Amino acid sequence: MKKSDFYLIIGLLLMVVSSSIGVVYSQYQTRSIFAEIEQIRAQQDEMESEWGRLQLEISSRTNYSKIEETAVNLLGLHRPHPQEIRIIE
Repeated sequence: MKKSDFYLIIGLLLMVVSSSIGVVYSQYQTRSIFAEIEQIRAQQDEMESEWGRLQLEISSRTNYSKIEETAVNLLGLHRPHPQEIRIIE
């Protein structure tokens, strides 16, 4: 075997090893990113569920009968008599 053939084989072997390391590293990165994406999707699902609950809460709290009930029972407010109403210009 010639010395140049030996260097060629060593060079090719180094390229194969470095290429293999590159493939392993890229697979590791891909799996890490995929795991992160799945975690973010789970968070997104939780947030969408919470958003739906909050929308229902908003709609129930903006119900006028509920607002009036809260004003009367918790705050002790009442509707003013017509004599109590004053228009300010």
